[in-house]
Amino acid sequence: MGFIAGLCYLLALILIGVYSLFKVKFRYWKKRGIPHFEPRIPYGTLFRTGNKKQHMSENLAEIYEAFKGKAPFAGAYFFMQAIPVAIDLDFIQHVLVKHFRLFHDRGVFYNPKYDPLSVNLFMVEGKKWKHLRAKLTPTFTSGKMKFMYPTIVEAATRFDQTLNDAVRMGSVIEIKELLARFTTDVIGPVSLALSATA
Repeated sequence: MGFIAGLCYLLALILIGVYSLFKVKFRYWKKRGIPHFEPRIPYGTLFRTGNKKQHMSENLAEIYEAFKGKAPFAGAYFFMQAIPVAIDLDFIQHVLVKHFRLFHDRGVFYNPKYDPLSVNLFMVEGKKWKHLRAKLTPTFTSGKMKFMYPTIVEAATRFDQTLNDAVRMGSVIEIKELLARFTTDVIGPVSLALSATA
């Protein structure tokens, strides 16, 4: 009986400790006077709908709509992690341009070993991001973008025509295949100088 009681006390202490940790972490935005939705244990605010199946982007849209015009940014919680949600365009420009060196880490998981395509400019952080950006920046100069523009417009026109033909015939549209063809039509001539009309 003593062992089971001790185990119950230990379990109760662990649960109280975890609950207290969540409560402390969930005071982050309140202590700073930043507007936010009340978080729910253990989800935070980005999964605050609980059982209702709602994508995280829909929750971010709710946060945006609720605090638009009231503050430059709002607070949110991704489980225990406090994250800012930028709302005001001037604030977004301030973060992305003036103080970008402080905000280039996004906290998004990527795995170069098992998913090499996840190693892209939107996912990598720190020195890897700077190295990749230095490699890609010369590709997107204004002169090269002007050179790419007619190719993109031509591919978009073909995409639009194909989509209109499919709608006119009333056929089922495989949008994934159609977008893959459009991407191939753009990337082929722009990056490889190959015209591969899909």
